[in-house]
Formats: sequence, structure tokens, C-alpha cells
Amino acid sequence: LFVVFASLFCVTVLSGDIAYLLVRLEVHELDVWDEHARPRWALAWSVTWLMQMPLWLRVLPSISPLLTHELVNLVLTLHHLVLRFAGQAAPAFPSATLVASTEGEQRTSVGSLVALRTVLPLLYVLTQGIPAEWRQVLCLFLLDVLPTLASALLGQLGFLGRRGECEQLPWELSYPPSRRHS
Repeated sequence: LFVVFASLFCVTVLSGDIAYLLVRLEVHELDVWDEHARPRWALAWSVTWLMQMPLWLRVLPSISPLLTHELVNLVLTLHHLVLRFAGQAAPAFPSATLVASTEGEQRTSVGSLVALRTVLPLLYVLTQGIPAEWRQVLCLFLLDVLPTLASALLGQLGFLGRRGECEQLPWELSYPPSRRHS
């Protein structure tokens, strides 16, 4: 069940970016998050999910939830890689805020990265058994994890220079004034 929820999260993140593009067709970038854009967001989400419906009705009954999870996770990873390489030219998608942090230079260790990424597939295999499509699952898993793992290892070994967070993000993070009551 957790595999299905994790897959749904990835699909929702990707769908949010598609809905954002649909809203941006009619609303200026600065007005996308305003109250008057809410009806357009509702329409954009409806269109986005309705466009996906035939795909999910065909895919979900025919492959294992673990294969679906690995496929959707790989698509999300590739989406964020494309956005990262596009840099300033990329639209300010909502999903970018989920993977970008401007709060300090804290990085996840390679061990934590591997542990977090493998726990869900391992739990699935332990509770449901090895799926019939285990070769495809393994291939998708490796395609998803190895580039990130290699990048993290090369970065820790000093082979990749780090760009400053301000250069990576096309926006500035600001917080509203704090209202503390004593």
C-alpha cells in the first residue's frame, strides 16, 4: 500500500507541474497563486487528471505496483534533472520547491540516500514477494539511483564543484514577519 501512495505522490508532483503550465496559458506568472486564479487551477487539475485516466486504467491492472512506482519515480527524477540543467530558462514549477532548499548547505549523506531510496522496494518485496517483472524493476531502480549516487560520491570526493544555491534557484525565499504572542 505504501508503494501505491509513494507512486501517487510522484504522479501528483508531475501533475502539479502540468496543471501549472495550463494555468500559465491564461494567467501571468505573478498572478498564478492569487485567489482569482483558483477556478483556473480547478479546471487545470481536472484536465490533467482526465488526460491521465486512460493511461492509468490500462497500466495499473497490467503491471505490479512496484514496477509502477519505479517507473513513476524515474520519470520524476528525469523531470527534475531536466529542470536543473535548464536552470534559469526553466519555468518556476511548483515541484521545484519540493527538491530545492535554500536553508543552508546541509546535504544528505550517500548512505542515507541509498537507505531512503531502497526501503520502499525492500518492504514491498518482503511483504508481497518478488514481482514477475523483477528485471524491469531492477533496471528502473538502477537508472534512477545510480546517477544520483554517482553525483553524490563524485561531489564528496571533490570531483564536482558545487554551485551556490543562489545560482541554482531562480527565485528568492522570503518569510512573512513573525507574529509571536507572549
